[in-house]
Parts: sequence; structure tokens; C-alpha cells
Amino acid sequence: MKLDSRTALPDYHAFPRIVDNYAQYGQKQVLLGGDNISRLEIRLPGGYQGKEGFFEWIIEPNQEVNHRLFTQK
Repeated sequence: MKLDSRTALPDYHAFPRIVDNYAQYGQKQVLLGGDNISRLEIRLPGGYQGKEGFFEWIIEPNQEVNHRLFTQK
């Protein structure tokens, strides 16, 4: 995992890969990008580094994950 240079903790883009196994249980929504391409957004509630929030993924039509982030509530 990539470390945040200020805190020496993993940053919110680098949450543990094991969480990816639970993405199927998250809320799904289709997003239409400015390029007119539909992508799937998944949001899964949970906690990371002692904070509550959501694990998020954005998945391209070819199933490639282009965004992976933990956001705080």
C-alpha cells in the first residue's frame, strides 16, 4: 500500500485489497461521464483507519477498475 507522506499511514486510495471481495454487496449506480461513457459506481459502507465511511470503486465498461477510494462520512 502507498503511504501518506504526512502520516506514514496508507492513503485512502490504498485500502486493503481484501475489501474488494465485498464490493458485490455495495450499492450500485450507473454514472454517465463527460465522455458519454457509462460506468458502474459501487459504494460499500464500512470503516478504515478508525473512521466510518464508504469504500468506492468506479468500473469501466471493460471491467477495469479506474477508481478505488475510501471516503469518510
